[in-house]
Amino acid sequence: MPPVYVREQGAVVRRRGERLVVTRDKKQLLDLPLIHLDQLVLFGNVQLTAPAVAMLLRAEVDVVFFSQYGKFRGRLVHTGSKFARLRHAQLQKLSDEEVTLTIARRVVAGKLRNQRSLLRMRARQTPASAQARVRRAVTGIGRMLERARTTRSLESLRGFEGKAGVDYWAAFRALLADDLGFRGRQYFPPPDPVNALLSFGYSLLLKDVTAAVQLVGLDPYLGFLHTIDYGRPSLALDMM
Repeated sequence: MPPVYVREQGAVVRRRGERLVVTRDKKQLLDLPLIHLDQLVLFGNVQLTAPAVAMLLRAEVDVVFFSQYGKFRGRLVHTGSKFARLRHAQLQKLSDEEVTLTIARRVVAGKLRNQRSLLRMRARQTPASAQARVRRAVTGIGRMLERARTTRSLESLRGFEGKAGVDYWAAFRALLADDLGFRGRQYFPPPDPVNALLSFGYSLLLKDVTAAVQLVGLDPYLGFLHTIDYGRPSLALDMM
């Protein structure tokens, strides 16, 4: 089933038999059989009792913690991946520069194709004044896509991705109403509602992609396109 999100501040998540119960001020908000739960996402001041933790760990339910405003804090992990051979193979591939470049090129090519397709689809629904800007972005992204497919350098590949991103967000701005205040992609802190929603959406996507990567037994911190750094889930970012 879809993830269960608990956002009610002051709520308590408890175990009742083989069920999960959410209450606040003695009022029951949710009663869910454990068998129907794949992922539990908690925002802010939500308490999780020790018996509930034990039950969720036993059932290997993915439990993710966010701040009240959507900043990722961490997750409850069972024993981690048992697929040592798969992680070993991942490390071997990562040590091969040719394989790393091939995978990174495919990641960027997929991203750029999707950006171009989305803009083409949306352009037909926009005023004529915005269509010219969108068409220029589609052309620019297409040029970066061709270069990304043949480059022999990871640094150049990242540069082509970045240039395509400039074109994409310029066209994205043209697709939105001016009163939304979006002037470009900005992260810390997001200055307008569109950027805030984008950042929040990416946070939710990242926790799902990270869980999927861990589920198959790969290491989410060992990616091919994104540089490896402390605390950066590079492979999950690649997949996003």
